[in-house]
Amino acid sequence: MGLYINAEDKGQPLRRAWHVFLLVQFSALYASMFYGLLKSLDDIVETGRDLAFILGVCD
Repeated sequence: MGLYINAEDKGQPLRRAWHVFLLVQFSALYASMFYGLLKSLDDIVETGRDLAFILGVCD
């Protein structure tokens, strides 16, 4: 049902492009935060800082 396009959505051709753009941007954001968190797992202080940053950004 997510790919179903009704008459209202057909009248807005840039809506899908905008949603794809946002999906790519948020995916890159969360992937980079997850990568940074994985790199800091050996130091508990850096892990705590990274987790605090991630919670601050996601809030």
